[in-house]
Amino acid sequence: IYAMPVFDMIETVLVKKLHFRPSFVLRLVSRSIYV
Repeated sequence: IYAMPVFDMIETVLVKKLHFRPSFVLRLVSRSIYV
């Protein structure tokens, strides 16, 4: 839960800089949270 903002920031960076699809990012974030 404490890492939530970090993942959110990473998601934003991936979407803006790397132009990844939101769905892909959400998938990656979900994976990270589960792990």
